[in-house]
Amino acid sequence: MNRLIEKCLMIVFVFLLASCAKDLTPQESIAEAREYVETRDFSAANITLKNAALKYPDNADVRYELAGVALSLGDAHGAEKEARRAVE
Repeated sequence: MNRLIEKCLMIVFVFLLASCAKDLTPQESIAEAREYVETRDFSAANITLKNAALKYPDNADVRYELAGVALSLGDAHGAEKEARRAVE
């Protein structure tokens, strides 16, 4: 039961963090995500890029970076999906 509460709190925290996120351009989001990747914080990079993808759904650069982060997280299906979106 405690694990469920911890997971719920973590989800709430992520959504609160995302809602308080800075208003970044696509290039600023990519730069921030790359900083996270350099420190091997792929989850933070993923969140940053997913927020950018929600705000700029047609930005190929964001989608390309998101595909790379998905691969780093071991999500081959997600990486393929984002790579396809990047070239559309």
